[in-house]
Amino acid sequence: MKNSVKILLLILVLIVVGLIMGGSYAYFTAHDQSEKQVITFDSLELVYETGQDIQIENAVPVADESGASTHQFTIRNTIDQSIDYNISLVDISLQKDGKDVFSNNLIWGLYKTDSTYQQSELIKYGTFSSPSGFLSGDKELVIKTDLHLEAGESQSYCLKIGLLNTTSLQNKDAGMDLSTKIQVDTYDRVEPVSKQSLFNTEPFDSSEFQDIKSLVTRIVYQNRINPISNALFTVDASFNQDGSCMAYLVENQEETGTYTIYIQGNDEIYLPEASSGMYKEMVKLKEIVNMELLNTSRVVYMAEMFAGCLELTNLDLSNFDTSNVVTMWGMFAQCRKLTNLNIDSFDTSKVTSMAWMFENTALTGIDLSHFDTSQVADMSGMFYNNQNLKWIDVSSFDTSKVENMRQFVDGCVSLTNLDISNFNVSKVTEATWMFRNCTSLARLNIDNVVFLEDTSASEVFLGLNPNVYIIVENTTAQESVTYLLNESGITTATVVISPN
Repeated sequence: MKNSVKILLLILVLIVVGLIMGGSYAYFTAHDQSEKQVITFDSLELVYETGQDIQIENAVPVADESGASTHQFTIRNTIDQSIDYNISLVDISLQKDGKDVFSNNLIWGLYKTDSTYQQSELIKYGTFSSPSGFLSGDKELVIKTDLHLEAGESQSYCLKIGLLNTTSLQNKDAGMDLSTKIQVDTYDRVEPVSKQSLFNTEPFDSSEFQDIKSLVTRIVYQNRINPISNALFTVDASFNQDGSCMAYLVENQEETGTYTIYIQGNDEIYLPEASSGMYKEMVKLKEIVNMELLNTSRVVYMAEMFAGCLELTNLDLSNFDTSNVVTMWGMFAQCRKLTNLNIDSFDTSKVTSMAWMFENTALTGIDLSHFDTSQVADMSGMFYNNQNLKWIDVSSFDTSKVENMRQFVDGCVSLTNLDISNFNVSKVTEATWMFRNCTSLARLNIDNVVFLEDTSASEVFLGLNPNVYIIVENTTAQESVTYLLNESGITTATVVISPN
C-alpha cells in the first residue's frame, strides 16, 4: 500500500504545475487601512475581516512571520446549491519611489483557517513575478482556482504577503509599495468536451515525490485512450476527472527501477494555464515523445518548465503555441546536456521575464532573431554559464523595457563575437558582471549602448577578455566605454568608432 501511495504521488506530480516554492519567508511590516467589509452577491457573502483593499507602504523585511502583511476573509455560500469560485488579486500596483517596478521577490501564501482565523493549512503560494509571471501593470493575478462550497457552507482564509529571505534581494526591494484588492468570483463549471483534455493542476508537496520523480526516464504522449494492462498504477489526470486524460506508470524492462509515464488524451492534450515546473528536476529524463500532441495555447506561465532535466539532449518545441505566455524564467536552466533545441516558432510578444532562461545548457549556438522582447523587463543571467556557446543572435532584441541585465552572458567562455548594437539600456538599473568570464570574446559591438551612472556600471565589464575589440557609435560612447573599462581594470582593450 505504501508503494502504491508513492506511485500515485509520482503520477500526480507529473501532471501538475510546479508552483510550490521552497525556502522560507521574510515578511515586512505593513498596515491595513481598511475596516471590516461585508459584500453580498447573488450566491455568496464575502466577509473581509481586514478589508478588501491591501495597502503596503515602504516595505521593510523583518525577521519572522509575526510582521507579515496579513489579510483575513470568509466566503459563505448563501444559496441552496453548490458553487465554484476563484480567488484573485486585482488592480495590482507595485511601485518604488513613485515608479512602476518589477519584483521577483514579493511572494504570497494562501491559508485555509478556522472560523476564528487560526491558521490551519497552506493550500498554495507563489510570487508576483516568476514563476507566476507578474509585472506591474497587470490587472489581475489569479491565486487559486477551482474552489468549491456546498449549499450553506463557509470557508475562512488568510492571505500573507512578504519578501524572500535573501538579504541582497530584501535590500533591493526595501521601500517598495504594493496596492491591490482581494476579489472572489463565482463561475459555472463547464464540462470538458472532446479535444479538451486537461491536466489536473492541484499542487502537492514536492518533498513527498522528489526521490521517485528522479527515476522517470521517458514520458510518452498518446492521442487515444487505450488502457495499458501492465501499468503499475493508473490515474485519471483530467481536469474534471471525466476520463478524458489518463496517466499510466510502467516500469522499464531494460532498466529495473526506472519508469516510463504514458499520458493519453482524447485527441489533443491541453496543458494548463500554469505549466511552470512541468518537468522540473526530472534528472533522469532522456526523452519526451510526441510533444506535438500537446496544445499549449492556454499556457500563461512556463517558468522552469524543463529546469534541471540533466539528461535531456533534444527538445523539439516547434509546435508550442506561446502566444499567451508571460514568463519563460529559467525555462531551460540546468539542462546540462541539451545540445538540440527547436524554438523557432516561439511567440514571445507577451513575455516579461527571460531571466536565466538558457542558464547552463550545452547549446553551441542560439538564434533568437525572431524573438519579440518588447515587453521583457528581466534578462538577468539569460545565457549564464553556457560554456559551449560560440554564438548567439540577439541583434534584433528590443530592450526598451529591460531593467535587469545582470550576468547576461557571464561564463560564456567560448563566445567570440557579440552584437548588441541595437540594445536600448535606458531603463537598465542592474548590469553587474554582464560580460564577466567571457574570456574568448574578441569582438563586441555595443554601438551607442551607454549605461546609466547608477547601473553598477563600474562592474559591467569586470572579467571581460582584456584584449577585446569594442565597436561604439561616437566619441561620447567611446569615452564612456573607456571609462568603464578602466573601472574594471581593463586597459588593453581596443575601443573604436564604427565607420558607419
